[in-house]
Amino acid sequence: MRHRDRVERGGYPEASMTDHPDFSVVVKNRGRPPSPWKWEIYRAGRASPVKQSEDYFSSVTEANRVGKKALSLFLSEYYEEVSHTIRGSCRNIAQ
Repeated sequence: MRHRDRVERGGYPEASMTDHPDFSVVVKNRGRPPSPWKWEIYRAGRASPVKQSEDYFSSVTEANRVGKKALSLFLSEYYEEVSHTIRGSCRNIAQ
């Protein structure tokens, strides 16, 4: 199955959800020990994060792991929204 076919059917393998060229997870030291780490999701071309953790983490590894899960969820919601918008636009054109 080609990638485009998966996109049109809404099927995305989990690995591709965190390997998106326009979005990335960055872990930053934003707090005080013992839990200073937060994850932030950035979109290419933007200086500020599109989403960030409310919680602080005790290690970079833990923040990164949770951040990647958050990115996967964020991208699945993003793709649903884009897909819904595209389908609505196509219906409007057909009418």
